[in-house]
Amino acid sequence: MSPALLQFTFGVVFLLLSTQFFVRLASRLSHALGVSPLIIATTLIAIGTSLPELAVSTVATLRSDFGLAIGNFIGSNVINVFLIFGIGILMGNLRVGTTKTQRNSIMLVLATLLFIALTYFKTPAYLTGFILITMSLIATVFEYYWARFGQTHEDKKLLKSSRSLRLSPLDLIGLIATLIGIIIGGVWVVASVESLSVSTGLSTTTLGLSLTAIATSLPEL
Repeated sequence: MSPALLQFTFGVVFLLLSTQFFVRLASRLSHALGVSPLIIATTLIAIGTSLPELAVSTVATLRSDFGLAIGNFIGSNVINVFLIFGIGILMGNLRVGTTKTQRNSIMLVLATLLFIALTYFKTPAYLTGFILITMSLIATVFEYYWARFGQTHEDKKLLKSSRSLRLSPLDLIGLIATLIGIIIGGVWVVASVESLSVSTGLSTTTLGLSLTAIATSLPEL
């Protein structure tokens, strides 16, 4: 096995292990705070499992490898919607709800359309970044209010049985440690992909849309 492929493998394994512990801790946080698991998933877990994409795209951008940066997060979103969601439905018996699921699906569509519009009209990079980050904060606020509403409505029965759970300082330390682990794994992945690009002759954009997109989507899986 080549050094680059070995580094890629270690990076992916590090991502998976770190994310596994992160999801467990985030689940405990959800029960302890009495917040709907879906809301925790669309905020805390979504951010945590997206850190690999953030790490890969950030490192790639700092190295002026914009093809890898763009290819990674576009490819990852395609993989998440079609492959990850499809596997989850087949293997996890996922139940599509009647309220929060639809609202979050609408937000996903709006975010996609916004990105397409900003790209089509060639909006300056700094303005595009500001708009997208602002919209993500607004979406998080909506998630918070939906969580508060769900506490006394559709999630009332589910959360009533888990209010006794308490968090310890070790849980919070573990949460931070797993986030750091996810970032480190992402950095290893991007470094190995650039080496694989040199050895295989494939562009980093192609690898970002395929190999890296699948690897950084494994935490969601």
